[in-house]
Amino acid sequence: MILLKNYSNYFIFSIFLLFLIFKTYAANNKYREQTNIFYKTSNLNKEDIVEQIDKKFLKSAERQSHLSSNIKANIYVIADVSTNVPSNIYADIFTNFLMGFFNNFKINPSYVNVAFTMSPGDNNMWLYLPSFNSFYGNTSLRDYIHSSYYPLDGSQSSGQGQLKDMLKMALNNQFLKTGYNDSYKPHIIFYLTTTSSPDLDAIYQSNIIRNSNKFKIISIGYQTKDNVNALQSMSNCFYRANTENDLSALSSALANLVTDASNSGTELQC
Repeated sequence: MILLKNYSNYFIFSIFLLFLIFKTYAANNKYREQTNIFYKTSNLNKEDIVEQIDKKFLKSAERQSHLSSNIKANIYVIADVSTNVPSNIYADIFTNFLMGFFNNFKINPSYVNVAFTMSPGDNNMWLYLPSFNSFYGNTSLRDYIHSSYYPLDGSQSSGQGQLKDMLKMALNNQFLKTGYNDSYKPHIIFYLTTTSSPDLDAIYQSNIIRNSNKFKIISIGYQTKDNVNALQSMSNCFYRANTENDLSALSSALANLVTDASNSGTELQC
């Protein structure tokens, strides 16, 4: 009887042990199934994330393509190359700034049509007249801008007494015939300097241009000093920057302003 009782207890214990093993196995399977579901869900989410990243990349590329393919503007750049803008320091800085702006667009007479000239110091000669229809790509524009900071007729000299002559070109019929297009908007003159001040003749000429509605004048002063009032007097819009990061942010902001103006068929709003 004692033996039978022991067998009975053993049998009950075995059943109980099997029950625990079964529950543990079932729970483990359930956990595995949940883990697999989570893994699959995670994979799906990962694919979704990758797809979203791809879409954002493509959207960005499409936006760049849209900018390059559709934005039309006439932009005349006047760069101060006097001793206030020493070439060994500013040739790279200002070329990078300008190309940070122009790289947002397709540089071509049929799209963003660029005319470029340097404004030399008073003892240097103004050797190259500006002309639209001159640039058919960003690389040629970059090379031209960079080389323009190094005068061909000797060392850089001080002063901006010839700036008025560069501004007069904006209303010169021969210059306008090189590629100015009334239907391309916006029409902009960029004047880029550091601490140089436009004289009264340049300010007077700028007012004639502004009243003609042929161009809006945007002056950009990098690390300006006491020339701010003169630059503001010459310009529809004046922007100043103190660091290269400021210039980089400004190039993007200006690109957005040009894009908005071109898309809406209006002149640029400061």
